[in-house]
Amino acid sequence: MKPKYLYYPRTGKLHIEGYCGYAKNCDCFSFATEAEARAFAHGSVSMCKKCQNKRDKLLSEVK
Repeated sequence: MKPKYLYYPRTGKLHIEGYCGYAKNCDCFSFATEAEARAFAHGSVSMCKKCQNKRDKLLSEVK
């Protein structure tokens, strides 16, 4: 299952659904890919640290 990326415009943060608690209850825009979310935000977005750490950990386990 591919992750869903959530952009929260109030904070300018990008979350990955299910990776942190912030993504559960936010009024977010939903995207299928990280690139789509970054394009929507015109590149002015940063990844949530919790989501980024979990994604990096999962990617390192795959290798």
